Amino acid sequence: MNEQNINNFLSTHSKYFPQEKIIAVKDALSRCSDDKLTLILSEKYLSSGAMTALSFFLGGLGIDRFVLKDTGLGLLKFFTGGCCGLLWLIDLFIIGKKTKEKNFETFCKAISFASVLQ
Repeated sequence: MNEQNINNFLSTHSKYFPQEKIIAVKDALSRCSDDKLTLILSEKYLSSGAMTALSFFLGGLGIDRFVLKDTGLGLLKFFTGGCCGLLWLIDLFIIGKKTKEKNFETFCKAISFASVLQ
């Protein structure tokens, strides 16, 4: 992928990934061809701010974890009321980082799929 497309992608999507993974994202994009950009851009990335708000309002029911496809913790929080609020409180502080990690996993899967198609 050319440098301009990489910089455009990073300028609009870097907020969705952990800061320490941006170099890995750039490296993966540089090894991908330009025609696979559409596939990578079609992925939906979750906003860490929206997930924090979701966690605040519905985290006691585990909805935030279900959205992240963390079904085990989602069920635990659902049936225990967020373990009497303890997991809900913890998730308020870590859900943003978990969201960015999940976005990075989604990106890696899209890049892997795009590489297979090359």
